[in-house]
Amino acid sequence: CYRNPGVWKPEQFPEDYQREINEVLGVFKARKDEIIADIDANFGAGRRGMYVYQWYGKHKIDNVPEFNKDYKYIKTIAVSVFSKRESTSWHFGPLRLSLRILYNLIPVQAEIFVQCGSKKNYWYDNPLFIFDDTLFHRSVNEYDGRRYCVFVDIIRPSPFPKLIAGLLAIVSVSVERINSVFYKNWKMIGSSKPKATPN
Repeated sequence: CYRNPGVWKPEQFPEDYQREINEVLGVFKARKDEIIADIDANFGAGRRGMYVYQWYGKHKIDNVPEFNKDYKYIKTIAVSVFSKRESTSWHFGPLRLSLRILYNLIPVQAEIFVQCGSKKNYWYDNPLFIFDDTLFHRSVNEYDGRRYCVFVDIIRPSPFPKLIAGLLAIVSVSVERINSVFYKNWKMIGSSKPKATPN
C-alpha cells in the first residue's frame, strides 16, 4: 500500500520508478544548454510556455532521441518556462492518477519557488520538487530572468501500475480538453530543430 504524503521524495518511489526518474533528469542535465537554447529560439515574448516532448504518452517534439521512447511510468516530459516576474495564482491539477515532478534547470538565489500547501520550496535550496498536483499549489518567479523547470508526470505508485497506466491512457483524451482550460495562459512552444536521428 502506498500512502500519499502530498510532497514526495525520490526514495519514496519503488526502485524501477526511481530509475526512470533518474534517467529522464539525467538527460536534461546532460543536454541542458541545447534544450534551453532551443526554447529561447522559439519562445518569443510569451509570459509562460510549455516545451513538450511527451504529453500523457503522446509524442510531440522529437529532437532529443532519449525522449522518443515510451516509458513505463513517466507519461509527460516537458519544460515549463516563466518569463521574468511571472507567477501563477493558487491552483490545482485535474488528475489523481499521476504525480508531478519539477526540476529547476537554472536555480538562482532569488524569490523563485514552488509552494504546495504550507510547503515552500526555493529552487536554490533544492532544485527537485515532487508533489501531488491535485493539491493547491503555486509557482512564483520574482526574478528578472526566465525560469526553466523540467515538468514531468509519473503514474502514482500502486501495486497495480499497469491498471493505473491503462486508466491514464483512457482518460488522456478528456484530460487534454481539461488541460486546455487549466493551461489557457500558457504558450505551447514548437521547435525549429530537426528531428533526432538514431546513432
